[in-house]
Amino acid sequence: MVREFFRDLYTLAPLPYSLISTMGVGLEHLCSLFVLPDEPLKPSLSASPGQEVVSGTNVTLLCWGPSWATRFVLYKEGVEEIPHRMDAHEDRGRFFLTHVTPEHSGNYSCSYQLGTNESLWKQPSDALELLVREIFPRPTLWALPSPVVPKGADVTLRCQGRLGKVTFTLWKTETWQPLQNQNSADLWNGFSFSSVRPEDTGSYRCTYKDRTASGAQSEFSEALDLVVTGEGCGDPRIMLSVTPLPSTHTGISQSQGQGAYTVLSLLGLVLSQGSCKT
Repeated sequence: MVREFFRDLYTLAPLPYSLISTMGVGLEHLCSLFVLPDEPLKPSLSASPGQEVVSGTNVTLLCWGPSWATRFVLYKEGVEEIPHRMDAHEDRGRFFLTHVTPEHSGNYSCSYQLGTNESLWKQPSDALELLVREIFPRPTLWALPSPVVPKGADVTLRCQGRLGKVTFTLWKTETWQPLQNQNSADLWNGFSFSSVRPEDTGSYRCTYKDRTASGAQSEFSEALDLVVTGEGCGDPRIMLSVTPLPSTHTGISQSQGQGAYTVLSLLGLVLSQGSCKT
């Protein structure tokens, strides 16, 4: 009688608590009693290796729920076919999408079930957008401290991508041979040049590729022109600083009364490189 009561109650409930018999008879050693909460726990959905991938990648969608969930279900927005269902493994359900294509792109959500009652699927998770590209979007390449540096200086070419855990590659367009390959867990990577020489002058581009089996690569970045000048030659560009006039608490000056002004301070100007040593 007691077992049937708890079995029927089990199909209604999301939250467990343990009831230990203190009478020594009737309830054996341990019974699981379930009660309904005011608001059932909402599941969450995540994607591995990420929400933005390229064609051919294997993607795992993880639905996280309470430890007492028995089954998980995966939905795709706009798809009316029977959803994918998966028995619970600990506190999650794993849904495998193999060799994805752009057709797999879309909004996914998941839910979980309690007991064996098919009508007790809990509210779905927030939507997760999966984007499958034919190729990764192009990165951005820039130079620090400047794309124009004197001979003997140090310069870093930084490549900024859209994904982490990738391999960045630096290319020189005159030869189209990869100059450096570096793995990075971040969205960017710096390629360092020490004591640059005039022959380092040229046009550079960078790419990044997935480190998984797919090995999908991004488009090439826009070209960055690196110029190595003679010793002592800096960036030939004009540099200006814009500084607001300070305000006064004792009154308003005539110039301030006429409007807001800025001070343009000329920091440096190189008219030609003819005076630099080569």
